[in-house]
Amino acid sequence: MPAPAAYCNWRWDVVAANDAYEALFPQRVELGNAMHWLFGPGRKLVVNWEAEVTSDVARMRGICAHFGNPPAGISLLAELQNDPDFARLWLRREVSYDRPVDEPQYIYTASGPVSVTMQLQSLPAQKDLLQLCVGVVRPYRVPALTPGARTDPI
Repeated sequence: MPAPAAYCNWRWDVVAANDAYEALFPQRVELGNAMHWLFGPGRKLVVNWEAEVTSDVARMRGICAHFGNPPAGISLLAELQNDPDFARLWLRREVSYDRPVDEPQYIYTASGPVSVTMQLQSLPAQKDLLQLCVGVVRPYRVPALTPGARTDPI
């Protein structure tokens, strides 16, 4: 089976993806944006959801700031601001710029949870600043849980 792979832009829009990516992250391609997925179907599919979204919202803030809060970033913020969990995390004002290379995501799949490490490759300068995101899927290893984190899908 091919590795899950997608082209995503800095706004976390999924521009194109293969079937393996869609199987690993169901509905992410349909929704068209990883942040919308995290605060939608991803709630039930990310093992350590609270820790994951806390980190991702801090990175979203850092990425938007890096690009000077452009209209595309402001529109993503407007699209997500009515979600109470997103609003709570955004108002923490935490900022991050990158995910550690060896920090996996933990995803529930039909055959059980897996650890996914995304390898990113930036493409030559373009207006959308595309990245090729290729997932390395490994057997699940228990993450350090944050207090109150779920340990099974809802």
